[in-house]
Amino acid sequence: MPIKTITIYMAVVLIAGLVHASGMFDKDVTFLVCLAITVPCSVLTSPLLYFVVAPALAFIGIPPAVGQVVSDLGYALVGGALNVLLVKTVVAAVRTFRAARSV
Repeated sequence: MPIKTITIYMAVVLIAGLVHASGMFDKDVTFLVCLAITVPCSVLTSPLLYFVVAPALAFIGIPPAVGQVVSDLGYALVGGALNVLLVKTVVAAVRTFRAARSV
């Protein structure tokens, strides 16, 4: 993946995450948008942030609103970053496999 593509993708993920975290639009809709653009990795990161990180932040005394923003923005950004790593890993594996077959 070229750097420009990664930058554009992460910018879209960041904007979608900020819109979701700010609550400017219906949270149910923006959650699904963030989930759709960061699948497959956000399927794992979303429950982790909502059911582990957010309660842990509340337990240590962070205000609920801050914990919610961290969870809302975090799952989109972490899911997007993991997607970039996943794609890079698959591309590297395919290149290695092709190079090994051509020898």
